[in-house]
Amino acid sequence: MELVEFLRHRLYQVTSHGSLRDFLHIFFTANDLRLGTLVGDDKYGNKYYEDNKQFFGHHQWVIYTMEMNGKNTFWDVDESMVPPEWHHWLHCMTDDPPTTKPLTAHKVFWANHKFNVSGTNMSLIPPQERRFTSGSHLTSGNSEDSSSTCTGWFRIFLEFLLV
Repeated sequence: MELVEFLRHRLYQVTSHGSLRDFLHIFFTANDLRLGTLVGDDKYGNKYYEDNKQFFGHHQWVIYTMEMNGKNTFWDVDESMVPPEWHHWLHCMTDDPPTTKPLTAHKVFWANHKFNVSGTNMSLIPPQERRFTSGSHLTSGNSEDSSSTCTGWFRIFLEFLLV
């Protein structure tokens, strides 16, 4: 009888996450299979769950979307993929999710949220678009001899060494 209950519970876990493919995706990316109620989803496709039977801090979680801003995020998920309106609820700063009590619009929230692109190909800036100041060592200015730029005590020190 225990085997039947075990199999029934596992079948319920698979069907509650959608399909077998979704179940395996969650298992391999989150390394955890939890059952909870779907609280809502954001405009990027992330799904937010809650289970009040879990202890505090582990009772709210997110299942990330498989693609965001043109990047495949199946294996490469990042916490910066959570938009600001869901960040408050996910980190227990408020009890009300944005589906029941939306946040008021601030200047920070007006722009579309983008995840952190550090370490990806999208973080590179082409050289022609870089904006260096005129005194930067990376600008293509006059390449002077290093000895002509020496002034003061350093020039005297160099002359002392060369004599």
